[in-house]
Amino acid sequence: MKCLCPIYQKFYNSLKSINELKATNSFFDNIALVDNFFLEFRNITFVLQKHLQTEEEKIVYRELKSKYLENDSMKWFVEKRNEVSKEKSFELKKKFIVDIYCIKNEKNIISETITIENDDLNSKQINDKIAKILSNIETSEPEIFLTIKYEFLNNTEEIDIHKTIKNGINTMYDFILEFDKKIKNDCKICDKLKGQIDNKIKEYSARRMELVTDCSYNVKNNKLEFYDKADIYYGNKSDNFFYDGYRIPIKDNPIFKSCDTLDEFFKSFIIAHVPLYVMQQHHIMPTFLIFYSDETFSINSYFAFNKATHYRKVNEIAKKIMTDDIIAIMCVNESLSYSARNENIYDKPYKERIKYATKEMLVFTIIQDNLKEKNICFDTSKIDDLKYVMDIIKNGGIQFVDMTLQPIREIFNVKNQKNN
Repeated sequence: MKCLCPIYQKFYNSLKSINELKATNSFFDNIALVDNFFLEFRNITFVLQKHLQTEEEKIVYRELKSKYLENDSMKWFVEKRNEVSKEKSFELKKKFIVDIYCIKNEKNIISETITIENDDLNSKQINDKIAKILSNIETSEPEIFLTIKYEFLNNTEEIDIHKTIKNGINTMYDFILEFDKKIKNDCKICDKLKGQIDNKIKEYSARRMELVTDCSYNVKNNKLEFYDKADIYYGNKSDNFFYDGYRIPIKDNPIFKSCDTLDEFFKSFIIAHVPLYVMQQHHIMPTFLIFYSDETFSINSYFAFNKATHYRKVNEIAKKIMTDDIIAIMCVNESLSYSARNENIYDKPYKERIKYATKEMLVFTIIQDNLKEKNICFDTSKIDDLKYVMDIIKNGGIQFVDMTLQPIREIFNVKNQKNN
């Protein structure tokens, strides 16, 4: 057996189906896509068994099946395949959640569940519903920032199927690739199919971004305003997915490998990003570096076309503090300051308010798990001057505390209290 094309084709078919699952689809179309995914996905092993030719191949198959597929997570896929092929269609539930942000934290204001028994609201109806609820919030702010999140769930088990399917895809691909390697498959068509599968898997990883929308609500005009967003995902060549949270060993990074303390890491973080800011004509993506107790770190960079994106990212990172072994979080971000004499400036929406900014700053912050914090702030009108930059790094600069990072401070504090 020197060719796995039928197996790779089945795997590709399953990925093609799940990649077409969208919040904007007809509810019935989405159910059909999920059904087809399960049928194709779990038929992979049936097809593989049919093509086993030698006793050696059968032994390899049994060993790898035990290693990768005989666990509760993968058995769930077998159960769902059996359901959709013999009993009923997948019981899909579409849910949308709206998070509203203030400087301190985030607050869930809407948790609406859509099922097949209810009217399947289209995007406009959902947005109108959200705007109506927001219009009843009493606030002195000119706008409210929010994120609309769509989730696809199993109706009976409340399982996030995107997360579960992502893990299943990764496990199945590892299973197939190791089998491929052990039997010394040298088929050129298989190599082409693997390239297409790699693209489909990365497409699926990125498609989840479509289920999150950052926007603002103009209080005066009773209108939702939507913005683009873009994330940067990291991984290595052996990863099937590029993902937020990929951990990099400190010893493998040329910038940090000679650092021994968090203060040294922070200084290196600044020295690496200030020249980048200058080279990019005074622009930089907001970037978080998250350090873990196992001497690894992860990077979270993104384009923030709307303040809601930044608030969402801060809250997402803050939530990880309770579950991950995070010891410090660093951040670089651009910030604006305004004249204290302009009392009415905060009555204006953000995109109008920025026209009145008197100073632009590049702000670096480190918050440690013991709540020790340090901020280094540069006046961007002087940042091209190397002497100024080095003086600020050595002696400190403009006094500034980034209040948008308050959720991170609070969760570190809560975790400390639980551990004491």
